[in-house]
Amino acid sequence: NDCTIIQIKYPVFKTKKELDDSIQKLMISHFQINDKSSPDVEQSAKNYIDEYNKRAKNPDPGLAPFDYIRLSINVVRQDSGFVAIQEVDNGYLPHVNQKEAMTFTYFSNWDIKKNTRILLKDILIKDYEENLNRIAEPIFRKEEKLNDTVSLALASNYKIGNNKFTPYDN
Repeated sequence: NDCTIIQIKYPVFKTKKELDDSIQKLMISHFQINDKSSPDVEQSAKNYIDEYNKRAKNPDPGLAPFDYIRLSINVVRQDSGFVAIQEVDNGYLPHVNQKEAMTFTYFSNWDIKKNTRILLKDILIKDYEENLNRIAEPIFRKEEKLNDTVSLALASNYKIGNNKFTPYDN
């Protein structure tokens, strides 16, 4: 295919091995296909391209094309205590049949001093989930123009499992 594009942009943290490894694992997760996994970004990308070439020769109408994937991981804020990272994943999901590309944006925070990822449970009071969800779901429904009786599964631009609203733990 003349318009096939794979574009990856990401920061490298030479002095923060755990953070750098975390970013590498994040990138690798985007190239997992057909149960082929590798701890190496280049090998994972090669496996992905090999699978693309197989599908180009023998298209499966039940699977989406993967004409492009654009993965961008950026530092959106950094100071002496933490790094905030934005991941933007734009492209087709190769394991579902879809006609248009999708964009997903995720954020994660990294505690530089502890060398660990910061999760909601690290900064909110214990057993916060129920109260947070009770506050956040009506705001989400209002933004998405979904009334109280409409299934959350209809919010197709989001990954909502079991029709239950839950903020991402990132």
